[in-house]
Amino acid sequence: MSRMLGERCNNQASATCIGVAASGARVTVLWHQRGVNRRWERWIAKCWGLYEVRDGLLYRPQMFYFDSAAVRKFLQSNDTKWQQP
Repeated sequence: MSRMLGERCNNQASATCIGVAASGARVTVLWHQRGVNRRWERWIAKCWGLYEVRDGLLYRPQMFYFDSAAVRKFLQSNDTKWQQP
């Protein structure tokens, strides 16, 4: 999994790990995420991930965004109804 942290995707979206803390089966990660929508507008934000590992498998992954209103606005701007003139 550590090899995947910070790798760029072909669609120009990426998530870079800023910090990791672990206690037993729980892992927390601070992510710096970037994305591009269909209109080539860029989005950059930090989010916090909380993960639990059981028997070597990822169990109950959760992500929390510090600015959920900005996330909603970016995701809605990618909707096709916004593309119409």
